[in-house]
Amino acid sequence: MKLYNKHRPKKYMNNKQIVILLGAGFVFPWVKLSSSSIKEAFIKDDTFSINGQTIGEFIFNKLDSFYDYGEANFETFIAAIESMMNYIISSTNIGKSVKNTSFTPVIYDLKETFSEIFKDKNEDEQRIYIHSIYQHFINLVLNKIKEYNKYVLDKKNERINKSLIEFISYLMNKRYSIKIYTTNYDRLIPQILSPHFKVYEALKDKANGNKVFIYDLQRFRKVHLSHFNLHGSIFLDTEIDPVKMKYSVIYNPQAPKYIKALNPDGGNPNEPLLFSPIITGYTKTQRGFSTPFNLGFNAFTNDCNDCRAIITMGYSFSDPHINSILSNFTCWGKSKLVNVTFTDEEFQKTPEGIAFDYEIYNLYKEYEDKTWFHSQKRKIHVYKKGVEDFLLDRVNWKYILE
Repeated sequence: MKLYNKHRPKKYMNNKQIVILLGAGFVFPWVKLSSSSIKEAFIKDDTFSINGQTIGEFIFNKLDSFYDYGEANFETFIAAIESMMNYIISSTNIGKSVKNTSFTPVIYDLKETFSEIFKDKNEDEQRIYIHSIYQHFINLVLNKIKEYNKYVLDKKNERINKSLIEFISYLMNKRYSIKIYTTNYDRLIPQILSPHFKVYEALKDKANGNKVFIYDLQRFRKVHLSHFNLHGSIFLDTEIDPVKMKYSVIYNPQAPKYIKALNPDGGNPNEPLLFSPIITGYTKTQRGFSTPFNLGFNAFTNDCNDCRAIITMGYSFSDPHINSILSNFTCWGKSKLVNVTFTDEEFQKTPEGIAFDYEIYNLYKEYEDKTWFHSQKRKIHVYKKGVEDFLLDRVNWKYILE
């Protein structure tokens, strides 16, 4: 296998760039972890209960009575818990001010629901209890990710890992800089690629074994192979910054559990959000403006504007904040987009295709079969046989560079 030389001097490179965006469907060749499986785990988890129901079952029943049955997923659940936490923290604050308290309790009356959940608890106990619930379900998601993250390099994955390495090597040997962004919370990409390439993640080693983020946007953008978890990682943690004398977000290789009730920087005025190592639920935009996520989103926006091609793999086009960047900052005059998905239907009739056409770029079909959709002017190419088949057959890669 011919691999790109990670020690190649910079003078041999030019500024051609390819952005790769990975969504939840990207991990399917390694593990069949779906949104529905996490939802099922939430419902079955019996750590917290209400009137003989698990709290997951209780809240999903509430959601299903409002939305179409079954439409709410685990992110809807997290959003509901976070809204409840915002309500409780704001309503029980001492010395309420527009600087530290949301107006949610003034507008919304949730007493019936809260009386069931917080029965016989005083205000301090309510604050602790709601954070415990939020913390518990964030940790449940983290544990699901950890379950497969530690087996990425197992022998059973040797074939798909080799194909991913060959794919990146193929692009880099064509003198492209590769900018990889993922909405997933794992370390799949660095684990597989780091033995063969120098993968930059804007991290600097500390003496205690942790890593701190380097907030140098130009440096991040100039490297030839980079990776960033746009929605956070199971390895994010917090510690005291001895210079600023406040908590800062770090990378902790031990993949700790989320246990800290700390306010991150960024977000909306007087809408308190507690730190979470992952961005999930309905606060993605607010959290995206806090560190370290703002570094990734700024780099992603700029890279979309500069790149020759964008490759999306397993991304469902269901995140409005990311769709907005793809739509508005991609230089469509010089760039193309290759979307790798899995469907047996006509792409434009799928939820993904409808979202793409409405939020990203108007689709006008030139040709479509069971394997490919090609738009007019060959601007958009959609591979319909999934991530694994795309990576295993290098014939599929030609549309990226044509």
